[in-house]
Amino acid sequence: MADFFSYRWLLAPLAGLGVYQLFNTGGPARKQAAWLLSVLLLPFLFSALRGDAAPDRVFLTALPVFALLLAVSARAVFSRLTASRAAIAYTALLLYCAGAYGWGLWQTREFLQKGLDTMDHYYPGLNRNYYQHYYQPNAEYDLFRQQFGTDKTLILESSEAHDMPVYLQHKKQAFAPLDSIETYLRSRKTFYVSSYYARPFMQEMSKMGPGWRCRYLQNKARIPRVVICEPVGK
Repeated sequence: MADFFSYRWLLAPLAGLGVYQLFNTGGPARKQAAWLLSVLLLPFLFSALRGDAAPDRVFLTALPVFALLLAVSARAVFSRLTASRAAIAYTALLLYCAGAYGWGLWQTREFLQKGLDTMDHYYPGLNRNYYQHYYQPNAEYDLFRQQFGTDKTLILESSEAHDMPVYLQHKKQAFAPLDSIETYLRSRKTFYVSSYYARPFMQEMSKMGPGWRCRYLQNKARIPRVVICEPVGK
């Protein structure tokens, strides 16, 4: 239920008072509140009876019912106010919800961006598409082209045939698979890696000893990220 409120806890007393008033009113209002409460709570009840510990996403289908219950509850409370006070109350409710949504969105973006720069962030595929907000291959590859041109080969790490190669072919940028890195390591030549997991890749390179120095193309955490590795003390 906390996820339904999205931590906008000021809505909880409003919902509780509204439901109380709907039941006290009787008639169609009571039936409406009873129906909405039943439809909202039944999925949780069935899950508890089965003991299946269902994931949160299973209950998303109940979210519209929760929104309807919250709406009729707010109307039941505000309808008892004068017109001017009701207008103020509705405006305050709107501003509170909009502000809470904006704050939550900012927190989510900050959390995801920090998560991208950790060692164990999720693979940003379709099953983790909340990371797609920072999916910026055009920006990263355009910056690489500006600094190094299209002749420098980008080695693709954690890539598939239908993702990064499509971008690079469109931009006429030279690229190679990950196993080609051995050639650069043996010949001790500077190489460039495009990675979804830039931080773990740099950690792996640090195990090669002081003979290599790696850095990011730019400091913003995004997907993918280009890492530049240069030999030290040829």
